[in-house]
Amino acid sequence: MSSENGVDQSDTDAAKQLVQDLRLQPGFTKLDDRRYILRPEAIESVFVLYRVTGREDLLDAAWDMFEAIQKATETGLANAALGDMSLGEARESQSDSKSSELSFVVVCCLLGGRAGVLCM
Repeated sequence: MSSENGVDQSDTDAAKQLVQDLRLQPGFTKLDDRRYILRPEAIESVFVLYRVTGREDLLDAAWDMFEAIQKATETGLANAALGDMSLGEARESQSDSKSSELSFVVVCCLLGGRAGVLCM
């Protein structure tokens, strides 16, 4: 059965099921490495983009990223890497504290003037 735009409904349903089964976020077609090993590159990219464009909305994006990282990786002693970030709970026992520190430094550089963010 075809829909108005000529796409078979069964194909649409199959695609939706595949996205759900693979736990893909909007805009992604595949995810080769589901680990998050506390690397700072993503938030560094937001920092560079903010410095180049001056877009204020990137400050909020950086803070949201930092809070999400903290929420997903925080343990009683430090932050732990995620074995599968699409699950958000499969923590690995190893972590690189330098990478976690770098992410925090980048957030401080971005948000140092905002209330509630203390950076030395």
